[in-house]
Amino acid sequence: MIAVAKKALFEQKITCPVCENGFTITRVRSSACFVLRRESDFRVKYRDLDPLLYSIWVCPNCQYANMENEFVKGLSENDKKKLKTELPPLKSSEPDLWHERTPETALRAVHLALRSAIIRQAPAIVMAGLFLRGSWIFREIGNTEMEKEFLGKAKRLYEYSFEKESNRYLEQMGQARVMYLIGELNRKLGNFDDAVRWFSRILSNRNMVVEPDLQRLIRDQWEVAREEHKKGSAGEPQEEKKEMKPVEISIVLGHEQAEWLKHVVQRSFEYHGARIEDAEIIKVIIELLAEKYPDLALKSVEELKNLLAV
Repeated sequence: MIAVAKKALFEQKITCPVCENGFTITRVRSSACFVLRRESDFRVKYRDLDPLLYSIWVCPNCQYANMENEFVKGLSENDKKKLKTELPPLKSSEPDLWHERTPETALRAVHLALRSAIIRQAPAIVMAGLFLRGSWIFREIGNTEMEKEFLGKAKRLYEYSFEKESNRYLEQMGQARVMYLIGELNRKLGNFDDAVRWFSRILSNRNMVVEPDLQRLIRDQWEVAREEHKKGSAGEPQEEKKEMKPVEISIVLGHEQAEWLKHVVQRSFEYHGARIEDAEIIKVIIELLAEKYPDLALKSVEELKNLLAV
């Protein structure tokens, strides 16, 4: 396996679009990728090395991270400014992400890509794709609990994107593919009635252009979801329904982030002679969330606090 890995991997020099640092990333040769099967949520299973582990590039200098095909071209000038300003205080000690990767180091790359996406306020569909890829890696290592957690986040973000967003990412995926993926993620999470409903929306829309392979997949999974729905309690438990929460992003502050927040509070005390109260910090965060997701349609900050259990 080690010999196979050495032959399959090669290095490529690139330049970070944020800090302009030059560095080397490791990639998998396409000639070394042997497909075993394609799973129902578009995960491709390979025989030896999995290109998925290397699909996210991370700058070792500023720690900007993104999918390889979006690393450079996926950023606007405004994105670069945000990342250049907000990434340095969050810089953390990381494992080797630039040579041969393990599922664990690949998952760390996913988390760093999510951090960069949050900072630049990337579309929900971009976040969904990152969570979906993370779920595939958890599936590979047999962590069912985290696989389902990431599938759930991906599902909610795809739903939000489909209902609220309009961007090039949605156009690239295609309406039918996004709808199918929402249905299939619902099925995997045990939401069989929702899965059937999403599949049916595609099949009943005669004006929707659906490629033949996807059409067959939709019909197959529609039948599977219907059978699972009939079995009821014999299947997996239904995912808990949560009203007015189309997007749920779990963020845990690491040591460096916590130290940075403490630094901001201390600087405020030095400049203004007054401490920033916890409630004020929470209020600002909540108001930013309310501005980012106005569809929540909450009437007060207190309602949003209750919804997010702050």
